[in-house]
Amino acid sequence: MVKLSEILKEMKSNSNTVNSNKYKSNSNTVNSNNSSNTVSGKKSFKEEFDSLLEKYSIKPDGIAILLTELLDDAKSIDYYKILVRENPPAELLKWAHYTKELYEEGKIYRTKAIYFMSLIKKVGLRTKFKGQKGGGNL
Repeated sequence: MVKLSEILKEMKSNSNTVNSNKYKSNSNTVNSNNSSNTVSGKKSFKEEFDSLLEKYSIKPDGIAILLTELLDDAKSIDYYKILVRENPPAELLKWAHYTKELYEEGKIYRTKAIYFMSLIKKVGLRTKFKGQKGGGNL
C-alpha cells in the first residue's frame, strides 16, 4: 500500500512552484529593464492610435469619411480632409465621438457638425485654412 506522504512528495516534485528556479517565465515583468514589456513603458493613446494608422495604412481621406459618417455631414467631406491633414486625427475622432454621444442623449440642439466645430475651436485645434498655399489640392 502506498503511503499518502509518498504521493504528496511525488506531487510536489512534479508541480510548478512559485519560487522554483527550474522553470523560466516568459511573461512580462513590471521591474524589467525592457521598456516595451513594462507597465511604465505603456504608450499613450495618441501614440498607440498613430501607430495603428501607420500599421494599417489608414489615410487621412479614410478618417475624413469616418468624420462625415459620425457627424452626418457628407457635404463637407473636402473640409474634413483638410481638417484631418492639419490636426491630430485622434483628437478629431475623440471629439466627433463625444459629439455623437451627446447628440444621441438629446443634449445638442444644433446639428452635430456645428457642435463639433465649436468644440474643436474651444480646445484649440486649427479650423481656418483660408490663404494657405497649396490648399486647393486635395
